[in-house]
Amino acid sequence: QHNEANASLDALLPSVLLRGTERYPDMQQISNRLDALYGSTFGTLIRRKGEVKLLGFYADFLEDRFTPQGGIFSGMLEFLEQILYHPYTEAGIFCEEYVEGEKRNLINAIESSLNDKRFYAHSRLVEEMCRGEDYGIPRLGTVENAGKITPQLLWEHYLRTLEFCPVEIFYGGRLSP
Repeated sequence: QHNEANASLDALLPSVLLRGTERYPDMQQISNRLDALYGSTFGTLIRRKGEVKLLGFYADFLEDRFTPQGGIFSGMLEFLEQILYHPYTEAGIFCEEYVEGEKRNLINAIESSLNDKRFYAHSRLVEEMCRGEDYGIPRLGTVENAGKITPQLLWEHYLRTLEFCPVEIFYGGRLSP
């Protein structure tokens, strides 16, 4: 459910998850792992369909048949499992450095949307037309709400998300089901 209370939390969560895992605790090791998978790419996405928000990741990688030893598909599944279920933590919650860094990126993204006149006009139109409705809340949340996010608050949101939101994986390629 997209609402004011969780809009910025939802927008921040995938980025913090992609900063590190138990097995790949920093961006350098994540980059090394993706390089080892023949330069695979992995990124975050946040989309809204009506009042429902979709958080996710996308990956682009070679099919096993195009590599000498294969293993790319299973390697990407292992990497996805690390990202979703084994995030890097300190003292049982998200790493403060990662949360603060991604929070600054989120705030910059929200503020920079003001410079895109077309996007800003559309956002303001939806905000005014849907005032008081969840649909009128910006996809990335607000600077004010993003600024209030702490590692503990984001960790609690992550646990609720895992408990209540379905995880769906879509694959487009030539492997058999």
